[in-house]
Amino acid sequence: LEPSCATISILVKMWGKRRRLDSAFEVVRAHLQAKKRLDAQVGTCLVSACLYNRAPERAVDALEEIKASTLLAGPDASTYDTLIAGLTNHGHYRKAVELVEEARSSSGLRPLRPQTVELLRSALCRAGWTARLGRRLASPASGEGAAGLGGSHDPGALWIDDAATLPSHPRGNLVGRAAGR
Repeated sequence: LEPSCATISILVKMWGKRRRLDSAFEVVRAHLQAKKRLDAQVGTCLVSACLYNRAPERAVDALEEIKASTLLAGPDASTYDTLIAGLTNHGHYRKAVELVEEARSSSGLRPLRPQTVELLRSALCRAGWTARLGRRLASPASGEGAAGLGGSHDPGALWIDDAATLPSHPRGNLVGRAAGR
């Protein structure tokens, strides 16, 4: 009897809740090595398990594995929503902005949830980084552009300069913060 994608998702969630990320990754990798296709929900659950365990760098690594695998569908908009919100909550704004741009440029991807973009926009405003960043991150109310971004006439939009020069959160960078825990 072969487990379904829903069963694999549940196993990933279970191992994540038990703080055993390696086991969650093993479940996914074992099925991929057996040449079994997995849906995007499995990838989203893996990213979520990483964020639950305060390991945002592993969540980013999981996204890269999802994108590289031909047997793992995704990432989908839900995967991006989860990762962007998690990175924002962990204070990794630079990578969150990069992922918003990546999701926006992905063809066939439904727009990001407005709440995700608003969470990032609000965090950037609170951190005082609105003048430091380079592309336009619109408020979700504009509804223009892919992924809820765009709309040059939106007065509530946030200007973002060069995302590559955006400083990391004061508590640490993407790799160093979680690795020290």
